[in-house]
Amino acid sequence: MDAYERKDERGCQLLLVLSIAKGEDPTQFEVRFYGINSFGSSIRDLLLRLPNTTDVQSIPLAWAPTKIIHAPLEDDPFELAVLIAGSDSCVHLFLENPSTTVPRTKIFEERPIESHFPLLASFPHCEYCVLSLVVKDFPSCRVVAAGTQNGTLNVAIIPRNPETLKLNRAQAKTHTIVLFAPITTLVVFTSRVEPERRQSQQRRTKRYHSSANMTLDVNEVNEVKNTLLEQSNRGDVSNRPTSGIDDSWKCGEAKKEDTNEEEEEEEEEDASIHLLVTCAIEQGWIYSDIIKHGLNRRSDLAECSYHDSILAAYVMDADWDGRQEIMIGTYGRQLMVFKELAPGQGPYSNSLSTRSESGHHHTLSRFQQQRRQQYCPTPSLSRFISSSSPPVWGMTWNRRLATPVYGISSVDLNDDGLEELVVTTLNGVSFFLPDPLSAKRRLAQAVNRMREIEELRSTLEQLRRSNEEILEARRGRKEEEEKERLRKIQRPKEEKEEEEKERERVEKEEEAQLRKEEKEFQTIEEKEHQEIEEYLQQEKRSLQMDEALKGGEKKPELNLEATWNEEPRQSIQEENQKN
Repeated sequence: MDAYERKDERGCQLLLVLSIAKGEDPTQFEVRFYGINSFGSSIRDLLLRLPNTTDVQSIPLAWAPTKIIHAPLEDDPFELAVLIAGSDSCVHLFLENPSTTVPRTKIFEERPIESHFPLLASFPHCEYCVLSLVVKDFPSCRVVAAGTQNGTLNVAIIPRNPETLKLNRAQAKTHTIVLFAPITTLVVFTSRVEPERRQSQQRRTKRYHSSANMTLDVNEVNEVKNTLLEQSNRGDVSNRPTSGIDDSWKCGEAKKEDTNEEEEEEEEEDASIHLLVTCAIEQGWIYSDIIKHGLNRRSDLAECSYHDSILAAYVMDADWDGRQEIMIGTYGRQLMVFKELAPGQGPYSNSLSTRSESGHHHTLSRFQQQRRQQYCPTPSLSRFISSSSPPVWGMTWNRRLATPVYGISSVDLNDDGLEELVVTTLNGVSFFLPDPLSAKRRLAQAVNRMREIEELRSTLEQLRRSNEEILEARRGRKEEEEKERLRKIQRPKEEKEEEEKERERVEKEEEAQLRKEEKEFQTIEEKEHQEIEEYLQQEKRSLQMDEALKGGEKKPELNLEATWNEEPRQSIQEENQKN
């Protein structure tokens, strides 16, 4: 069976897909679709109406369904399709279409899978049916994986266009490997909790009102619950619990292990995509970073082989450290939790044997001891490990149930902000509640760390502002020094220009003074010459008058030139000296 919900302008819708056997004939099966045309205000209302609903569509099948999943179409990501794997070695596609008999209703119809999922049609399924099928979308690609009854594992990676986010089928990469047991489960996951899961947890945490076992402020819990997933492993690694479930769940006695993980991990490693594969008669495997390494980088879950066939697998963050843990359920009634270990850390504190909660003693084989020594070196040598070696996963917690485990999931049932573990067994459903004391302690550490981060941010902001002020003052001083230097360089030149101008001014003044003196001297000379001429004329007239008065008596002629040469010359010299 499979179920999914969706919302549109008509409200909430819950679709349930269920396959059943008809009567006693083992070859007669049918698939039923519930809630195709039913809408409600909430999922709770739809669940309450589901037992008495008449909105059911039945489609007879000539083959036995082995796996039912839903996935968005490659061409239209807003349209969901139902994929059903069958015993006829094919994967069948069912899509919603308007009904031709009843108006304004929809029904599911089978369509050729080649038109929407061509890679599923091209997988080499051989003559055996598909037991496991998964289609997982990521921002950078889509991963399609299928496992068959004869152990054939087919994986396809379809990249996305970073601008349009459309799938590019032409650049799809496919990987195929044959294992030696029927593949029961396939899980595609990332090392850290996915963003969409964090958002759903944030929406659920907003409904948290009060809890008798928690004393932290609700707003702090809500804030920490979502930011812890990113911030937890970025700081002090020593404050992080390493054994996963041991401190977080009530179902068993704790077994703590120390870690030597690095304080920071690369962003590529956090975003790498891994594939968990479990088989019916063998152990489980984890193929790390399938985008980069394909199916060539494998880690073993050796402890799974002690507890019969693996029927269920699930991935979740069980210890609230932001990293995913793997949960395995077996037909041998065992529920196990595996965690990725740091270099130098072993799954069982320094011993080569372990005892489960139920008292069963498990001794590791010599081959497993050698592999553990190979992939779990001493801490002093951990820094020399090549990054291409596969990570090591170890069992950190296990619990024996009363009946075989058929399914594992997690959901926040009581709206306390923490997910409960839901385990489906042969006789019913079991719920595992998180330990509130461990959750309180873990969240308190995260709150303190967030406060420290906030204080560091404020301190860094103050330092940034003070640095800006210091840089501004330093920049002002440099500008003043540069101006002073330029002023000193330009000052001799300006002084020289001023001296040159002063010299030219003095020369012009002296030249003007000389011209003025020459002009005055010429004026004086002209005036003296004119006076001399007038004096001579006056003397000449006086002589003529004397001659006219005496009646023509001749007197000795005066030497006027000599007289002029002596007396006027003396007077001229005296005046010049005065001047």
